Amino acid sequence: MQLEPNDTTFSNPLHLKAITMVFLGIVVMQIANVFACRSEKYSAFKIGFFNNKLILWGIVFELIFVSLLVYVPFFQRIFNTIALDCKDWAILVVFMIIIFFLEELRKKIWKTVPKISQQKKLHT
Repeated sequence: MQLEPNDTTFSNPLHLKAITMVFLGIVVMQIANVFACRSEKYSAFKIGFFNNKLILWGIVFELIFVSLLVYVPFFQRIFNTIALDCKDWAILVVFMIIIFFLEELRKKIWKTVPKISQQKKLHT
C-alpha cells in the first residue's frame, strides 16, 4: 500500500498535512515542556513565565521560523509542509495545554509522595 506514487515526492494534501501537524506538534510540545520543566519541584506558576528573556526570545524565533516553513511556498516545497488553518492550530494548542498541566500534576504528586512514605515509616 502506497500513499504516494513516488517515495521522494509528496503531493497528497492529507499526507502533507500529516507531516506538518507532526512537525508542529513536536514544536509546540517542546514549548510547553520548556515552561513546565524549568524546575523539577516547583510549579511554573510559582517560578513565573516571563522572567527568563532568553527562553522567550528563543520561542519567538522558533515560532517565526516554523511559520516560514509552513506558510511560505518556497519552504513548503522544500520541507513538504502545507499551511494549517485555525482549527489545526487549536488542536495543537489543546494538546500543548494538556502536556503542560500533566507535568504540573506530576510535580504536585511528587511533593505529596515523600510525605506519605514518611508517615508510613512513623506508624510502623
